[in-house]
Amino acid sequence: MLINLPVLGTITHTITSGNMSVTFDNNTQRTWQVARQRVFTYNNGIVITITGLHSQNGISGIAEWGTNRFGNAFTTAITQPLVLKQDCSFRPGSGKAEHNTSFFTATVTLGLDANGNPTGCSGTDPYYMKVVWTGPAGNTRSVLLPY
Repeated sequence: MLINLPVLGTITHTITSGNMSVTFDNNTQRTWQVARQRVFTYNNGIVITITGLHSQNGISGIAEWGTNRFGNAFTTAITQPLVLKQDCSFRPGSGKAEHNTSFFTATVTLGLDANGNPTGCSGTDPYYMKVVWTGPAGNTRSVLLPY
């Protein structure tokens, strides 16, 4: 129980699901898998570090994988742990994830300032995320968005 975190120091939750059936609005069903871990620690409040546990085809840190609504295989890997801190209002303050399909790759980097640089706890100021995606023709685009 998280109430015991200051005494225990670390609590780990592992979330897994194999062959989970997902039904979309058009009643299309697909199969997804989940393998992620949340490690709770205490440092001026609760700190949650999220990682992916699965590896396949040379990709490690995969948290979710399966077939999307269009019938294409996908993976979503956490390439740098996602970190949320209580003293930062539990907003994702750092981390990086990559979503891959046969048609595109999208990478999201969290915990940035308005100039795209990593930041510490931003208080009441917004964090920014950088989204970079590469399409099937190899064209790459990026955007910096507040959250």
